[in-house]
Amino acid sequence: MRVAIVASIPSYPAASSPARRVAAFAQGLTQHGHSVTVLLSLKQTEQEISDKVDSVQVQWLREYRNRPKSILLKKLLTVINILISRFQLLLWTYRVGKHQEYDWIISYNLGLVGGGVIFLARYFNCFVASIICDIRDTQASGLRLAMLKLGDYFLTRFSNLNIVISHTLYQRAQCIAPQTPCLIVPPLVDTQQFVNNKKGGEQFRKDLQIDDSILIGYFGNLYFNQGVASLLAAVKKMRQQGFNLKVLIAGNSIGQIRCDNINELSERFNIQDAVHQVGWLPTDKVIDAISACDIVAVPRIRHPTNEAGSPTKLAEYFSMSKAVVAARVGDIPFYKTGEETFLLTEPGNIDSIVDAITQLIKEPQLRCELGQAARKYAEQFFDYRNATQTVSKAILTQAK
Repeated sequence: MRVAIVASIPSYPAASSPARRVAAFAQGLTQHGHSVTVLLSLKQTEQEISDKVDSVQVQWLREYRNRPKSILLKKLLTVINILISRFQLLLWTYRVGKHQEYDWIISYNLGLVGGGVIFLARYFNCFVASIICDIRDTQASGLRLAMLKLGDYFLTRFSNLNIVISHTLYQRAQCIAPQTPCLIVPPLVDTQQFVNNKKGGEQFRKDLQIDDSILIGYFGNLYFNQGVASLLAAVKKMRQQGFNLKVLIAGNSIGQIRCDNINELSERFNIQDAVHQVGWLPTDKVIDAISACDIVAVPRIRHPTNEAGSPTKLAEYFSMSKAVVAARVGDIPFYKTGEETFLLTEPGNIDSIVDAITQLIKEPQLRCELGQAARKYAEQFFDYRNATQTVSKAILTQAK
């Protein structure tokens, strides 16, 4: 099948979960014999990339990098470039549809413009699938939020195939489009790339001057619903109990979204000396940083977005044979197997987080056993080569 994955992300490939998710889908379908192009609407970074990444063709419609110093003018030009890129996307869909260049167009994070893409694609008898990964709950407000939700409705309602990442999103998709096939695809990871790097981890600890303390890692965005505040509160409590531990925070705040302020929280809890905040890291450094950690955490709180989402980081932690402490929210409990792979905590419950981390500190053998079981699980269920098989079969079946 000739497949185009059309996505609205600022860079590719990149350390962000959305970019890695798109890359994993593209590489997975390529592995299963499909010809795949990733079409990106607007490039907003300085990153230079080739037009082919891991056997996947990559095409940008528009590039916007040289931005003025004026904040007002910068915002205006950004909006203008986004609008132009959306119009270019519709023109691209019309052109490839008319010439029947693709059998399938798969949308990712397109919003309202996705409705136009679907209409044009189906008008020219091209099959359409939608990858749905969230419910837009914390990423916008007002008119923009309404437009995003309307776009998601059209994408879900009029696609030939819906692809979701959680049971919550599956139920939502079935309510909107009960006659449309819907697949649940778990978080995706490249288990050949995300492998524990002992040497890189030791160097990472050395660079940050971290001694033999237990190092707990959090990786990802700093949205308040991710529960980083709960993790830091747990660290404070454990240090008061005499535990020698440090915490590594790798991630950035996102504009216009309520995020935890790590510096303020560290000062409030009086744990400034225990917190290492390193910001957003490129993928190779992410692997070194995770390797440096003894325990990694997914400390989410109860929130609609967390019920709908399914963290890519969990798959990456599993792949790297790490001992994981994760909140019982959304689809996370589904990844507990007969052979225990990680420890569950109650969302936002500081004592629950303390108990789980304490157990892992006191039982190093348990950390090792959990990591080994998690690695096996990642290879079987999270690796993009295996997890995208159902998508490959579905697009072949639909096209018959």
